Amino acid sequence: LKVDFPLPKHFVGQASLGGDARVQLRIAVSEPGGAKRRVTRSVAVVRQPVRVVALPESGRLEARIPQRVYLLTTLPDGAPTRAQVRVTLRNGDQSVLRVQTDAQGIGVLQITPKAGSSVGLSMAVRDHQGREAVVRQTLSVRWSGEPLLVRPAKALWRVGETLSLDVLASKRDGYAYVDLLRGQQILSTHQVALRQGRGRLQVKLGRESRGVV
Repeated sequence: LKVDFPLPKHFVGQASLGGDARVQLRIAVSEPGGAKRRVTRSVAVVRQPVRVVALPESGRLEARIPQRVYLLTTLPDGAPTRAQVRVTLRNGDQSVLRVQTDAQGIGVLQITPKAGSSVGLSMAVRDHQGREAVVRQTLSVRWSGEPLLVRPAKALWRVGETLSLDVLASKRDGYAYVDLLRGQQILSTHQVALRQGRGRLQVKLGRESRGVV
């Protein structure tokens, strides 16, 4: 049995659903013997068939430092989808970049904020099945005297491994000082030499570094 019925022309989007809405269906079936069965289903009503969101690697952009912005492409149900993204970037001037996301829906964009308190992105996405959308997003930029960004080589480390951190700064040459902490306890302090705005710290992880540092 197939039933078609029109949906309302307008829906109120919910912030918790990214601006989408939901329709609740209540279905009652009567059997010849008089038995009845009732089922309730919730169905999403989406504005766009594919989504893309930009996530700076440190939560927000740091001024004057080249940094990664991850693009995530998904379907409305959250499933990742491989896609091409055409990004129009407003960062002091305007430029156009193209990013391909992988099977996990992840792509990487490189941005160096130049001026102002935000960077604007207009992202036209088309996934591998032809679903298209245009998403606009604004990323805030943090300005400080000497902005600094620390990038670990990976997210999880084992005791006995050598922790590797890249340190990026707007200052071209000089030194950065990095404290390794567990909770409120300082485990060690390290001086990192900066050359052309980059430096690298490598630290052997002992038993005292177990947990979150």
